[in-house]
Amino acid sequence: MDHGRRIDALLEAAGLEARASDTPGPSAGGGTTARVVRLTDAGGRPVAVAKLADASVDDRRIDAEAHVLAVLGPRHGLPVPELLARRGRDLLLRWVGDAGAGAAAGDGLHGPVLDALQRVHRVRPAGPDAAPLAAWGRGTADRTAAFERRARRLERRLEGFLALLPPDTAARWRPRLDRLRERHAEACRIVAALGGDRLIHGDLHRGNLRCDAAAVVLIDWQQASIGHPLVDVVRWLVEHGPPDAATCREQARTHARAVATPPDDAALGALLDTTTAGLVSGFGGRSPGTLRDWERSLITHALDERGWLATHAEG
Repeated sequence: MDHGRRIDALLEAAGLEARASDTPGPSAGGGTTARVVRLTDAGGRPVAVAKLADASVDDRRIDAEAHVLAVLGPRHGLPVPELLARRGRDLLLRWVGDAGAGAAAGDGLHGPVLDALQRVHRVRPAGPDAAPLAAWGRGTADRTAAFERRARRLERRLEGFLALLPPDTAARWRPRLDRLRERHAEACRIVAALGGDRLIHGDLHRGNLRCDAAAVVLIDWQQASIGHPLVDVVRWLVEHGPPDAATCREQARTHARAVATPPDDAALGALLDTTTAGLVSGFGGRSPGTLRDWERSLITHALDERGWLATHAEG
């Protein structure tokens, strides 16, 4: 079925009159997991977004996102889009703001994002509410296989990531990332052993934020899982938080105390390792010409020599 027919099926299911205002394009992270199309009313005002899943996406990821939006979001008052309809692998979402609004909002988002995450991390899915969500690190297979896939992906994409960096930055980070490869599997096991029974987003960055009526809305829940809340928070602090390690560390511990058990130093180190591996794997498959301005800024911020990652990598 072509994109137009898939959109029409969603609109019919929702009882909504709207039309596509643009050509289907890649989702806001630059990935290929879905085609996202803005839909407008007769006056040209945006009213909804059609998210048309790519054939490569595992059905369980779509189930996880739909479950968060349709069940957990309304039940717990979470900052997520409203799910208007689902047809097979496609979702129709209430419009909540322009793509990139979160990326352009600047440092003023930091506090509101941490507040939104506290609301998310207070949710403890159990029983039927937990069924569509995997434990962190398990992905769509068993836990050991998931860790092996993470390691293979890191190996494949390390050189590509270094190629995105200025030569002097790449030279500083190459030995650090080589050490990361050696301890990556153990870091994954430590993070998984933290357990945690909280809802986590799993792919939190500014591209997955929208700003609606001065409120932060978290989108793209395909990687939602159950685990320790600092999986989300450490990534956010590394990529978008304060530029000094001490402040990031304290903010992470403060968040953990509010919603869970704060990890020890070894676990925090493992969280930093898995966050670094995610950064490398996420961008290592990209070419410089495909990076958005906010993505370049994210990489620069994360690798700042004053920052948490650099301090940890040199420790």
